[in-house]
Amino acid sequence: PTHITWKLHTYPPINTICLRTHFRYIMGKKSKRRPNARIKRDVAVAGDNGVDLSPEEAGVIWWLKGESEFMTPQGSFRQTGGTIDREVQIYCGLAMAHLKNPEGRNESKAEFYFRKVADIENTDRIGFSARSVRESFLELFRLYAESGRSKEASELLENYLSKGCGRGSFNRKDSMEARVLYQCTGIIALSDLTKKHTDMAPLIPVLEKYIDTLDGIDAIHALYYAMSRYFLGISFFSKALIYAKKRLHAVQKSPENRYGKLECSALVNLAKNLCRFGMYEDALSQLKIADQIISPTDVNIGLGPWEKSLVYEALGDTLKEQAEVTKMKELRKRLHLKSISYYKKSCKLRYDLLEEFGAKGGVDIDTDDILTPTILCSFKIGRQLANNKKWSQAKEYSMIGVELVERHVNDSKSVAMAYPMVYPYFGKVFLDQYLDSDYHYLEEEAKLLLRKAEEYTQKGLVALKYNPNLVTDDTLYFDAAVEIYFLGKKEEACKMLAIHLNARTKVKKCAGCGHTWIKGANVVKKICTKCDAACYCNDICQQLNWKSANDKRLSHKRLCPLLAELKGSFKMTESLQGKILNFFEDLKPSKRREADVTSIDSID
Repeated sequence: PTHITWKLHTYPPINTICLRTHFRYIMGKKSKRRPNARIKRDVAVAGDNGVDLSPEEAGVIWWLKGESEFMTPQGSFRQTGGTIDREVQIYCGLAMAHLKNPEGRNESKAEFYFRKVADIENTDRIGFSARSVRESFLELFRLYAESGRSKEASELLENYLSKGCGRGSFNRKDSMEARVLYQCTGIIALSDLTKKHTDMAPLIPVLEKYIDTLDGIDAIHALYYAMSRYFLGISFFSKALIYAKKRLHAVQKSPENRYGKLECSALVNLAKNLCRFGMYEDALSQLKIADQIISPTDVNIGLGPWEKSLVYEALGDTLKEQAEVTKMKELRKRLHLKSISYYKKSCKLRYDLLEEFGAKGGVDIDTDDILTPTILCSFKIGRQLANNKKWSQAKEYSMIGVELVERHVNDSKSVAMAYPMVYPYFGKVFLDQYLDSDYHYLEEEAKLLLRKAEEYTQKGLVALKYNPNLVTDDTLYFDAAVEIYFLGKKEEACKMLAIHLNARTKVKKCAGCGHTWIKGANVVKKICTKCDAACYCNDICQQLNWKSANDKRLSHKRLCPLLAELKGSFKMTESLQGKILNFFEDLKPSKRREADVTSIDSID
């Protein structure tokens, strides 16, 4: 502007002040010399309706209004004679403007301009040293990842990795390519791709092909974790274990991650993968290291209560599984008691966290991060206490879970999805106590326990009836069949059990761990040769399901004869009905508790 030029040449001693004041005026910033002055904005910063916009919103509107000046209606670049850098900047600016458009996000337009930048980069006319190229690549990759278009994301990533590895760019931590890949790993780890194995599948061959050459980048542990979760989801446990080990190794190599949350998380994840192969001692050794990390020492200050609760829960799970496969009765009892003590520590830490965040008082918190795991842990320890016949404590912890669900069922989708199973889990404690030898022959107490069990199971069935899309499992119907049998409705109980046993033969999932059976997955397939209905991931799952310490009514030892009778087609034959009746009768205690009574005559 001419007035700036005039001031610049006429008053050299104050030219810097004039320039600074003028630009602060047009950008809408307050003058340092006049802090209380009225701030005016340029006309271009105001919207069409006269409302003042932020500088970012004004920039978006400027790009959208100027789109016709840069691009033809056919989508080609209008300006000629400019540099490649300028062309790339315009494509990137237009794409970002369409993503941030206040009137609505236009992803198709943004993708069109991002693809223009990618095509230019593919011709090697410009590299990732240009900021616009980096931003375009990352935003396009994020766009594909968030929309679940994993095929396009894998093609984009493979092209990028092949060129970067060919140049040796990832061997240098400070290279632009390594920084871009660092951000890509974050996009993969945080996107929905890792939640569905079908979405993640196209990326896996690309990552496996180049994973060894990426060992030097800072975020490689996030890639290892995403791949471990993928292979765990398709029941490929051997590869899941390999990447869990690689993740731990990558975290421990980084000085800033040593003795921190990442190492603790990697140790817990590795321990869970080791348990799937029955390597309980190795899992416990990893968890002991995690226990040292969470405890304050001279080396580290320790971690927060949430990390501690995760480690204690993992210790409880490992000891519980180890107890289920242990044959020595005394050792099994000690392992169960140890697992209960760790579960109690985990629950206490989580209850304290809920009190701190005000969850029990109704204050909003991130329910998926704290509330849902706390509810699950409450039922987990309640189940373990019931298996060890500690009935009052089992009811106490289970009731806490029920109360949390009832209070927050409308606040969290994950809590609402599990709502139908909350009451049956609580009712299962009463049913177990009813079938226990100490209570089954005490008529009044037994009737009260059975009515309570039926009450909570029926609540679960009602919740499922009005919400058919909610998550549930067939244990609800098994318990309902057992309850109505002992209430005297034997014919109805037989029909209910037969229907759901037949449905179980159609569902292909691991009877031990519950993983869904995936067609074509490279896993160890084990199927019971007698009934041809129970599938397993490996020997450990089969061993855990044979007696099923977690729910003895559903052990394969009991159900195998029934499933074998249902093989082929469903018909209520006399043979099947007789076996179902035997199933119900076998649930009764084998003998009445004998009390030692001393005769009065023998007392001096």
